[in-house]
Amino acid sequence: IDADGDQYGLSSVVSCFRPVNGFLVSELLGINDCNDVFAYINPETVWYIDADGDQYGLSSVVSCFRPVNCFLASELLGINDCYDADANEYPGQTWYIDADGDSYYTPEISCTRPINGWLISEISPLGTSDCGPTDPIVTNQDQIWYIDADGDRYGLDNSKVESCTRPANGFLYSELLGTNDCDDTDIAKINSDFIEIYGDGIDNNCNGQIDETQVGQRREGGVVFYVSPPGQSQYALVSSLSDEGWTQIWQNKYTLIAFFKFNHYVNGTSTLMGTGKTNTDKIIEELRIGSYNNGNFAAKSAREYHNAGGYTDWFLPSKNELNQLYIQKDILESVSGFNNFKQAYYWSSSEVNADKAWAQYFGPTTFKTERVKDEEIFIRPVRVFLTNN
Repeated sequence: IDADGDQYGLSSVVSCFRPVNGFLVSELLGINDCNDVFAYINPETVWYIDADGDQYGLSSVVSCFRPVNCFLASELLGINDCYDADANEYPGQTWYIDADGDSYYTPEISCTRPINGWLISEISPLGTSDCGPTDPIVTNQDQIWYIDADGDRYGLDNSKVESCTRPANGFLYSELLGTNDCDDTDIAKINSDFIEIYGDGIDNNCNGQIDETQVGQRREGGVVFYVSPPGQSQYALVSSLSDEGWTQIWQNKYTLIAFFKFNHYVNGTSTLMGTGKTNTDKIIEELRIGSYNNGNFAAKSAREYHNAGGYTDWFLPSKNELNQLYIQKDILESVSGFNNFKQAYYWSSSEVNADKAWAQYFGPTTFKTERVKDEEIFIRPVRVFLTNN
């Protein structure tokens, strides 16, 4: 009997007449059917093994009975699996390639995982549109570029462009020094962090003013390190380009009684901003009198600064002016021609008492301290000039 019509018989009947679905042995392919209900199950049935459950078979088995993890071809999506131990690897799988390591990807169809290939579930879906698969800079269509037309390494924030490919004169934010250029047609005009070039008639720092006095300017014999705030008397302080000589004492002691030496108390110096010149005038005036005038001293050496640039009004900064020098140290030392400060103490013109005066240490960390007047300490002369801003 071949009830399912697969040409394989299962049971037999002895009869003079042909029973329903009955065939002679010679009319069948075999009489060893194992299932006479479904025609597709017989001793020659080909089963395809899908061990990883991805609905793609790889190897096949001929059997009347269904083996473990085996399926008919009609039950699978395909019988051309490339790897039957990973359900993620099958024909038609989409992988996302990040060859340049920028976390943006380009799709690739492959049965096996390619080098640098990832599934969509393994990456951010926002990064599946890399338009520069070999360039880690060029990422996706939402990439923001800043235009720097004049090549000064400053872009205009309002000129940014979203593009997958680099536009003409386009740069990433990380490739620029800033995005606050105010004129992208002139390399001389840069951004709000640029030091104004005095006298060029250009608004170099993009603040709407032209040729204003600014810390870091090279002018008036040195480099500007302080500009008085608006609303106050308008003046600026300039640091000399170098120290005066090597080290110098604040004051020489004088002999009042044989073998007994004393410091003179100048009395009346100030620590405030804008008082260094008055302090210096007072110190020089008093220490030049009579027995006090016994050699060089800090205030006198500052006034007689050897690299004066034609100016004769250099002075020893007050305590607070000296602190401003330290605050602006990095800017000053970045100016061409400016000789760096020593990592050492510098005198101020501010007196503490008859024996001590204020000094400040110019190292990686700073501190202001009282030093005895006959200690040899460095001198950085400064001067003042009036401004119009």
